[in-house]
Amino acid sequence: MGFIIETEPDVRIYHPGDTAITLDMKLWGELYQPTVGLMHVMLPENSLPHMECYLCGELTEKEAVLASQWLGLKHVIASHYVNADSEGVRSFLKEAENARAKGELDAIISVVKPGETLVL
Repeated sequence: MGFIIETEPDVRIYHPGDTAITLDMKLWGELYQPTVGLMHVMLPENSLPHMECYLCGELTEKEAVLASQWLGLKHVIASHYVNADSEGVRSFLKEAENARAKGELDAIISVVKPGETLVL
């Protein structure tokens, strides 16, 4: 289950929970116009027992970019990773850059390291 939280006028934060990509994200973008998305880009490595059981309910790096496009996000914050320098995060950044080069994504992309603070 995901959430859209309006923290102040014109700041609506979308958190997908543990949701896989769904066409409803396009509808939510049209209806609720979230501005910031905490988009999980991968499963944290070795953080849960039986990790392979959880793969079907998550976004891939490519899906995270597509969902960000559908939602019309102005700021995408990568989430659901342990190491900001991991292969999955790098793959997400590459997918986002490819979409940006094609004119398909025009959002700020943030990857926050442990202990960092991000002010919206």
